[in-house]
Amino acid sequence: MDFQCRVRIGDELSEWFTVQQGVHQGAPFSMHLYMLSNNELVVELNELGGGACIADIKTTAPAFADDLAIIALFKATLNMKLDRARRHGRKWRYEYHPRKNKVTIHGDDSSPDIDVVIGDSVIEVVQQHNHVGVAICTTRKAEETSIENKIQAAYRMQLATQGIGSGTIRLSPDTLCSIYCAVSIPKMLYGLVIRPLRWPSLDKLEVAHWAAAKRIQGLPPHTSNPACLALLGWLSIEAQLDIQRLILLWSILCLPWSIIYKEVAVARLLYHIMDTRGRHSGPLYEMLCTARKYGLQDYISNRITEGTGPSQNQWKQLVKNTVRDRETTRWQMTTMMYSKLYIFMDAVLDIEMCVWWRVARAAPVLLHQCKLLVRVLVGEHGLGSNTGRFSGQGKQCVLCDGHYTETVEHFLFLCSCEAMHQPRVALWTELEDVMPPAMRADVMKMTLRARAAFLLSGCHSWVPEWVNLYAKILKYVHRLYQLRTELLEALEPDDISCT
Repeated sequence: MDFQCRVRIGDELSEWFTVQQGVHQGAPFSMHLYMLSNNELVVELNELGGGACIADIKTTAPAFADDLAIIALFKATLNMKLDRARRHGRKWRYEYHPRKNKVTIHGDDSSPDIDVVIGDSVIEVVQQHNHVGVAICTTRKAEETSIENKIQAAYRMQLATQGIGSGTIRLSPDTLCSIYCAVSIPKMLYGLVIRPLRWPSLDKLEVAHWAAAKRIQGLPPHTSNPACLALLGWLSIEAQLDIQRLILLWSILCLPWSIIYKEVAVARLLYHIMDTRGRHSGPLYEMLCTARKYGLQDYISNRITEGTGPSQNQWKQLVKNTVRDRETTRWQMTTMMYSKLYIFMDAVLDIEMCVWWRVARAAPVLLHQCKLLVRVLVGEHGLGSNTGRFSGQGKQCVLCDGHYTETVEHFLFLCSCEAMHQPRVALWTELEDVMPPAMRADVMKMTLRARAAFLLSGCHSWVPEWVNLYAKILKYVHRLYQLRTELLEALEPDDISCT
């Protein structure tokens, strides 16, 4: 098929000329033409000996789009296959650029004296190379470098999004969360689903994930990790990778048997299932282990042997629910390890977007007050019960006449300081006036701890019609915190005694 093109430079156009080599860039039919022209080479490379096999399936030259990889057991065999590829290029008038081709050696190099060449050019041996956008690493150091690069790329994207907005009203954490999940997370996790990750690499990803959650919510770096993720409705990186692995595995098993990807996957899975004594590794083994971790291995076995099971949409929902249930249980148990989260445990009942971030999105002028309330909720409030053991004032409230521990409920309802008592009564009256009658009656029956948890949770639910109620709760907490800060600043150092 002949087609004509012309070149445009600025406003000037060249004469039309006939293209004798290559295909249209981005044209729908170009990929089919490329596959037809490249198929002969792929078949030849697979027929040559010394390549990789999975069961009786030859996988010497896996190709996807315009990326072609050659897998060989020895350098001499690889050179033979590269020579065949070079001769195919000479036949069809194209060349391989030596600098764009790389060699990765997995395991020890059994022939260090042999160079890998294509024509007269030596191909560089590297420890990391991207294939189809996925970093292929041969050493632990290269893997760690790849993970750090992904984390830095996601970090730069997040910083760019957090700069959006005016100088006085920034984007709400709800909006920043959506951008992070749509842009930064895919950038950071791309390709990791099919790469077995060591624990140090996974830990780095988790630490970056926690740090991102704290930056979005304006929380200090030392905020407890379980609290910062739950308030945004985020799962851990491990849980997100598990979901992606299981969905990818099922999508492969749902392919027709004529597709080579399914043949390879089934062959490897059967080997992993039947050989219980050997040492296993690889992407499919990681997927199988993930299915076993969540008790879903029977679905995989039935799909392979009988071809039965849920649809892809049903499987996706099943996987998400199963992983979330397990993650919720782990989150609840981890939260119990932090004494400063005693109010948080009563207030936050599930891993979902916090009410206050929804309020901040509906009323951006309340963002600052929302951030303060969330800090009180997660134990980063600076009250004596949390900071007393680290400062000279002790755990007792220095504003009261009695020796009372300055807990969250004491700060909100009990502090007997006259400068705090009168404003508290007025603020509480305003808050009661906007409460529904049934809610007001229930709140008055609660213990002080339950009442504090109820208010700090945003009444345990997000109701758009309650924006005025949420604003009064924010005003109540914010004004009391301001008064406490002003009173503490007015006290002489000698008045803050260590108890």
